[in-house]
Amino acid sequence: ALAICCGLLFFQRPEPPAFPAEVSVAVLNPTGDAPVEGEAVVVWDPATQTGRLDLARMPRLDGAKDYQLWVIDPRYADPVDGGVFQVDAAGTARWVFQPKSAVGDAPKFAISVEPEGGSVKARGPIIMASR
Repeated sequence: ALAICCGLLFFQRPEPPAFPAEVSVAVLNPTGDAPVEGEAVVVWDPATQTGRLDLARMPRLDGAKDYQLWVIDPRYADPVDGGVFQVDAAGTARWVFQPKSAVGDAPKFAISVEPEGGSVKARGPIIMASR
């Protein structure tokens, strides 16, 4: 009975859910300053200028530091701030972000370790980056 109700509700929806027509996926690789076991992936939707960052096996930072995401678009001299974040006790995070400035369709991404609250420009070591 539950399956029938769910099926009826599914087919009675006014329209199917919208999926982005074109998204890109970027795998961020550890740099020389990174924990080798860390993993990071960004799914980027250029139409909405939003992305989702998924992290695993990242070390927690002390209270005086934050991770900061950077969006790299060749049109800009400096990377665009994507925001600051922390990981949970297991070293994971799932975070939706929107860069501070509009970027192109296929930007690259990097993660740095910055002072608490982040930086206007990347100052700390870049620990992960896409190619």
